[in-house]
Amino acid sequence: MLDVATLIVYSGGYIFLVFLSVCLATGLYYLAELVEEYTKLAKRIITYVTQAVLVLHVLVLVVDRLPVRCVAAGMAAHSCYLGELQKYPFMQLWSPVTAGSIGFFVLSNALWGVYFWRDSWHSLEYIFGFLFITTWLVPFSLFLSVAANESVLPGGANTGMTFSSSSNNLTGLDTRKKPGKSKNILLYCFGLLRRQRDEVILPEVNNLMPGMVKTQQHRY
Repeated sequence: MLDVATLIVYSGGYIFLVFLSVCLATGLYYLAELVEEYTKLAKRIITYVTQAVLVLHVLVLVVDRLPVRCVAAGMAAHSCYLGELQKYPFMQLWSPVTAGSIGFFVLSNALWGVYFWRDSWHSLEYIFGFLFITTWLVPFSLFLSVAANESVLPGGANTGMTFSSSSNNLTGLDTRKKPGKSKNILLYCFGLLRRQRDEVILPEVNNLMPGMVKTQQHRY
């Protein structure tokens, strides 16, 4: 039978996870806006971070004597990430560099997972902290940055020029930019979630506190 203290601990833990998720979503929203506005700066920062992670791979190989296959897979993945940065923020989904990035990312995670599974004396915090820096940080940054504008993604609105039959365009290409199509994909997703919240949650709250909800909707 659970006592009161245990119920408080579990309730507090779940509430903490909710607040943590909200803070994470807010942070991602803010980062997406920054990347959309400062693309060149984002490229420079990601390049430096990738180079630093490569140096860390060499250090853990030389100093800590970690498995060569794990370090080699990680270095190969980050070398592919540097190749992706050459045309940043544009990305070709079926290019060899992108395929190599995805393949070595999966391989690196698998090898490190096997290594830490066998050396079970490492704590969960240790494993997540190590993998976040050496394996997940740069791919997550690339995903967040490349998604900053849907026009740089495969199938995006402005990935290239489309053919036009207009007689005023001698090249036969339509170079006009469609309005409203270059909005940040992540920002669009967050906006979609906010609209779903307004449609589902706010009507229920409006029955309890109609004045406050109307004021909040007026702000938007």
